[in-house]
Amino acid sequence: MAQAGQTTQATFPPPAPTQSAVAGRSARAVAIAVLTRYPMVLALVVLLIVTTILDSTFWTSANLQNLLSQNVGLMLCACGMTFVIIAGGFDLSVGSVYAAGAMFYISFLGQLPAPLAVILSLLLGLGMGAVNGIIINVMRVNPFVATIRSRVTRISAFAPISTPRVGSSASSTG
Repeated sequence: MAQAGQTTQATFPPPAPTQSAVAGRSARAVAIAVLTRYPMVLALVVLLIVTTILDSTFWTSANLQNLLSQNVGLMLCACGMTFVIIAGGFDLSVGSVYAAGAMFYISFLGQLPAPLAVILSLLLGLGMGAVNGIIINVMRVNPFVATIRSRVTRISAFAPISTPRVGSSASSTG
């Protein structure tokens, strides 16, 4: 029990069981200890089991390749955000940078060679990240405020490009 003026602090997640503590426990007890420490692993396993039962083609190579190719952009963003979070920061503008790069690329399709459009889109994303970095590190603006501001600014800036106009072929129903 803590004395007056002292506080106790709980650790989360709880510490992993030591090797000697695991040696005397049954496999079931170890599994329960691991699953209570990492509940998202249990959720993933349940999700994979249910998906396998509902769709017999889930584990085919064609389906797995399709899932990976559809989610490569999300995976790349997640890898980059992992480094940001490990460094102790956060960036709320990642989705808008990704969307702005995609809109920028699409706007150049047919006008420029695809590799050049990809390079220009990557440079746009690099520039947006550099602006956020300057605002946060040089101007000393709180990262939450700076990245949410840049997210809103990008959404506003690219809305005219991404919104179909009345009477255009993109908005017609056929």
